[in-house]
Amino acid sequence: MATETSPDFKRFLKLIGTTLCEVADDKRDPGRIADLLQAFKQDPDRFDLRKKVVISDPEAEAVIFTTEDWLRFYQNDCGIAISESDLVIPPPPSFPHWLVVEPAAFTPNMGFAAMEKRFKPTPWKVIENLDEFERITPFEGVRAFYVKARIEADEELKNRSAEMNWNDQIPAMTLQAREALECLFCEKTGKHLDQKNVTRCDGSRRRDGFVPNVDWNPDDHTVRVYWWLAHGRDGCLRARQQFP
Repeated sequence: MATETSPDFKRFLKLIGTTLCEVADDKRDPGRIADLLQAFKQDPDRFDLRKKVVISDPEAEAVIFTTEDWLRFYQNDCGIAISESDLVIPPPPSFPHWLVVEPAAFTPNMGFAAMEKRFKPTPWKVIENLDEFERITPFEGVRAFYVKARIEADEELKNRSAEMNWNDQIPAMTLQAREALECLFCEKTGKHLDQKNVTRCDGSRRRDGFVPNVDWNPDDHTVRVYWWLAHGRDGCLRARQQFP
């Protein structure tokens, strides 16, 4: 149980205070807030994204990404040498998953260059310097994590803005990790991710608050990298949550 001095209790009080202020300023609908609290009271696990039932994607679940796949990709495509001793692989989750490895030295421009070498027609991007999109959570060395094994980004996170996910502390893929995943997925399957929807890379953002997106455009058969507003919501815009 959280105590009055615990970080969780302090965060709880801060969120309650912020929400009350937004209701008082007519920025939040009190009826909507009351409905959410009532739904949580009746079913606490309803809003726990880690406990939601995983939507099955057999085609994606058949694809396996190994440590060796990632080390080879970064060495051959990006000139980044990683040894297994540099990696700490977390315990795998119980649901179907993909392993993702991401070095701190790996940038969005490097990821896009790797896609340019691999894909024809040439991928399309909205701005020349994709390194304007920075990680919201910097790290050193190299990290390994898991995402759900799905061709389309997380169904559970549709109609949620990047701001909502940040406020709820839902960790999500960066732009460069999504670019790298595109490269390896296509290498193994000959196909592309997000053929119907869009991965909004909530783990990255530009200084003006814009959030990068990645998808596959079936009309001109290109991978696209562009951006969206941090507060924008849409059924086709979904993050890919990181675990752990």
